[in-house]
Amino acid sequence: MDAHQVHLEASPVTDKQPCPVCHSEQYVKRDGRNKLRKIRHLAVFGRKSYLHVPSLRLACSRCSVGFVWSYEFVGPNSLYGIALIYVIKLH
Repeated sequence: MDAHQVHLEASPVTDKQPCPVCHSEQYVKRDGRNKLRKIRHLAVFGRKSYLHVPSLRLACSRCSVGFVWSYEFVGPNSLYGIALIYVIKLH
């Protein structure tokens, strides 16, 4: 972290996310967490910005499937926020 970067930490406001298979939250439970994901986002005040979000593991007992919390602003396994990708493609 330096004068050219802004780092923000964020976390989900809900406890669970629907299962990607059955789309139910009723059978989903948190199954731990991995390290924070560091995601490059749009510039803030002319500085590079990074979002740090938890990589939460979840499991559905109905479907017997494990999955990781999905954020709308970043694709799976991506290091860049969707808004930043659109800006890069426009240039």
